[in-house]
Amino acid sequence: MAGPEESAVERSHKITRLLALYPAAWRQRYGEEFSDLLQRTIEDGRGGLRLILNILHESNAARVPSEGPTDGFVGWIHHATHRLPGVPPHREGP
Repeated sequence: MAGPEESAVERSHKITRLLALYPAAWRQRYGEEFSDLLQRTIEDGRGGLRLILNILHESNAARVPSEGPTDGFVGWIHHATHRLPGVPPHREGP
């Protein structure tokens, strides 16, 4: 947990370990910005268990390939329409 007794070196190690949970391509794209955000979050005293659990969840999600929209209303529409005649299949990217 973060606290006033946590040194800058300890915070740096914590951030490095948390970033390592994400895939390399994700870290290459977002790592610097996310590292800065983590630094500020931890310095503000919000670097405890809740942050770690959130990062565990999100880093795992970053490793699972997406097949398109699957959550909530957008996912329902996708699943309800993807086999209708005349509705093209969903494609990611250009």
